[in-house]
Amino acid sequence: PIVEGGSDFRLMNRKALETLKRFREHGRFLRGIVGDLGYRQVDLHFVAPARFAGVSKFSVRKMIRFALDGIAAFSRAPLRMALYVGVVCGFLSLLMILHILFVYLMGEAVSGWTTLGIAIFFLCGVQLIGLGIIGEYVGRVFEEVKHRPLYWVKETMNLDQKK
Repeated sequence: PIVEGGSDFRLMNRKALETLKRFREHGRFLRGIVGDLGYRQVDLHFVAPARFAGVSKFSVRKMIRFALDGIAAFSRAPLRMALYVGVVCGFLSLLMILHILFVYLMGEAVSGWTTLGIAIFFLCGVQLIGLGIIGEYVGRVFEEVKHRPLYWVKETMNLDQKK
């Protein structure tokens, strides 16, 4: 969970810090990673004083980029949405193909329009579905290359004794 209005300033104990250091990805979205650690967290609420000098250089453009980094780092939903859009467009292209065939059978179609329309709508639907499937694979590869730890041991007992 990402706390609304939270910041990246943190006080962490050694165990949580050692776990955080195991996340080897380069583009770290710290607010999301700390939530993934699983350790107990306590919120310290405070009122930030007025800025001492100057104004923030964090523009709206940078905030949007920051939000997109957070979405991309912890969600494959945009890629999966591309697959869904491809399926919907593929289904709509099938409906359009039926409409084109109906117009052709009623004798109201312009010469050559039927074949061209069916080819374009069908192939566009197939391409979008294919892009969505490729997006799923890219998302899974992206998860693997981040090298996030699969698990971490909170505590060990009696492992330092030699037998």
